Amino acid sequence: MCCGEVGCCGGGCEHKGTSILNLGWASIVLAVIGFILYMVADEVYGGYPFAIMHQINAPIWGGSFIVLVGALAICAGNKPDNARLRIALLVMSIFGILFAMASWIIASTGLVFDCHGCDSFVLGPCDPDEFDNCSGLSDYWYDIFPNWRSIDCGGIRALFALQLILGLTETVLMFIVSIKTCCGTCRTCCKGTQQPPTQAMTYQPGQPALQQI
Repeated sequence: MCCGEVGCCGGGCEHKGTSILNLGWASIVLAVIGFILYMVADEVYGGYPFAIMHQINAPIWGGSFIVLVGALAICAGNKPDNARLRIALLVMSIFGILFAMASWIIASTGLVFDCHGCDSFVLGPCDPDEFDNCSGLSDYWYDIFPNWRSIDCGGIRALFALQLILGLTETVLMFIVSIKTCCGTCRTCCKGTQQPPTQAMTYQPGQPALQQI
């Protein structure tokens, strides 16, 4: 199947070092942007009690793994004929897909829960008889953050939305890297299993010699 005309050996699947190299750099750039967004978000609202999903630090551990995959892709792109690098990149890119998916899932969850918590927090402390129009948090948190009225929940939504977009883009990049690397590994298999052409010999009765076709 690998070496058939309908498989990757039929010419429909290409492995180019330049494309892998570019994908590696793109992955690193996206991960660095994710780091920057996380630092901005941490500075803006990292200490607030409603920042639950933010404390998971998905752009840190997820982005670190994406940087590792991107660096490996750059090495594999510079040495496209190195089968070991391709296999290592294939394995790492599959794990990169999982890490990138976890990042955007956490970002989408934070877009719902953390932002809702922010909207509730800015309503202020609860009165003893009114729990529907407040955050439900004790006055302790409002004493720690006396500027709670000035919290920009819209900015928090924007930061989570950007992290969500970055996570989705990283997932797509990891899929592309894994597919292209799989093609390169498969084509190496083809080169190693191709056989030289053979010549068929036929013998017809009554003829003095074999005929070569």
